Amino acid sequence: MPMISQPTYSLQGMENTRVASLAFLIYEICITLDQEIEFIWTQPNKCWVKWQYLFTRYFALFALIANRSIEMRVTMLTESLPSPLREWFSCQVIIGGALMLSVELVLMTRVYALYKHSSSIVYIFGGLLVCEITSAVVGVVLNYPKTNLDSDVVLQSGPHSFIYFGITAIISQVVVLLLTILKYKTAKSELRKSPIATLVVRDGTIAFTVILFVTAWTLLSAITDLCPPISDSWFLAVVSCAGCRLVINLLQSSSDMIAAEGVLSSVQLTTSPGDISTVFC
Repeated sequence: MPMISQPTYSLQGMENTRVASLAFLIYEICITLDQEIEFIWTQPNKCWVKWQYLFTRYFALFALIANRSIEMRVTMLTESLPSPLREWFSCQVIIGGALMLSVELVLMTRVYALYKHSSSIVYIFGGLLVCEITSAVVGVVLNYPKTNLDSDVVLQSGPHSFIYFGITAIISQVVVLLLTILKYKTAKSELRKSPIATLVVRDGTIAFTVILFVTAWTLLSAITDLCPPISDSWFLAVVSCAGCRLVINLLQSSSDMIAAEGVLSSVQLTTSPGDISTVFC
């Protein structure tokens, strides 16, 4: 039986990890497809969260498939990477950042509704989003490879451009999480009267914990190169799943409440504090 060298084993293990993330996302899409058809596809085209959901779900899938296809091409190269592949490598943060911003928009909208459409919340979240976008662009500019890259470098390391975006993304996530917890603490009795508001707080806290963990993991990987597959694989898969579950759970819960109360209108989903569901359509 031929011996496998350590570098080959390392590359093989990383590729298996990347393929596993794609398999995980496909599995998640399959088991939630019936809910997607019922609660997402039936939404009117003017409902912005419908398009946000489809972007979060299928942009991540397309990105993972594209990354795996490009990596197969990279493994066959014996010389340095051509310019388009170097650009793909350095711009991974743009792909991850676009997906993260899409999910954060939903999370921020939920908190905005909890605070009853406060303009102060709009300014806070707007500033955080601008900082994230700026940091992603700065990261790409400062870390664009000025020299040729070998295929081994690309496959065994992650783009350092994620460091800048990762730091600002974590700050944003912590701020939104703290605002959610603060609102729950100060208006606990009021929020408990609304199942939708309780769901927003519960799911939002769980989602932020998961996303914060995977963002910190990706940031650590970008700094240390200890686990490079995370930035272009598991980060995309986990963020996509968390974001889509948030939307499905809210719409399904709203639908159940309408059915239980005999409400025929699908426009005003709930009269909970802050009209939480109505901000999505």
